[in-house]
Amino acid sequence: MEEVKGLERGLDVLMALGEMGSGTVRQIAKRAGVSQQAAYRSLESLRRKGFAHRNTYREAYRATTRTLTVGGEISPDVVVMSAARSVMTELTRTLKWPMLLTGLTNTEMTALEATDFLLRRNMRGFVHGAKLPFFERPSWALYQAACPPDKARELFAETVAKFGPQLFVRDREFHASLLARIRSQGYVIYDAFRGPEGSIGVPIASTGERFFALELRFVAAEVPRATIKNTFAPALKAAAKAIKGDIEPLLAAIAALRTAVV
Repeated sequence: MEEVKGLERGLDVLMALGEMGSGTVRQIAKRAGVSQQAAYRSLESLRRKGFAHRNTYREAYRATTRTLTVGGEISPDVVVMSAARSVMTELTRTLKWPMLLTGLTNTEMTALEATDFLLRRNMRGFVHGAKLPFFERPSWALYQAACPPDKARELFAETVAKFGPQLFVRDREFHASLLARIRSQGYVIYDAFRGPEGSIGVPIASTGERFFALELRFVAAEVPRATIKNTFAPALKAAAKAIKGDIEPLLAAIAALRTAVV
């Protein structure tokens, strides 16, 4: 993560260098749209970290293969988990209920991070990497609400075909109204329908192939509806916004590294 953060700070220069293959400080500064002094500082920082090589004879720099290695080894999941961990811990202690970070691709949903261990509550726990039933978690609806309409309909049909009678939302009109409400409110509440647990979820971000969401889990009988809407929802939306602000430049850095020319 620290390597990616360091690259993100000089991303404009690294991108220019990657597009050019190699170049002088002046050439790279012009391509990146920064001053020569700023370009030089970024290039030297990248060189010290092993991401750029300086040819003293030609007074030129080029990107090293390490940039591609780092970009390929660090997954979006790792970036999001790292950014979300402290936010989830703080919010769990504030709201007194456990949180869950999920990652979704098509009809597969994975638990990436959970804070059950911070509280002594008699609730089902989650472990990293656990596969979650699509139809039981609000992340499922959040994911579809974030998709283009055609993709959302495709996911809905695929999920109904895959899970059949286990799925509690099978009506297309109700499903469409649910997604419209999510897009308007920015969150979704799942009432307890199997056991005592209720939950509320908010979207974090999407990489195109991977979607991330944040959930708060609670015992439905112990939490008034007004608390869910007026306390939990704003707190989760603020947390998701903070996480998104941290991860967007890092995800951009990873994407840039994977397409850099070396």
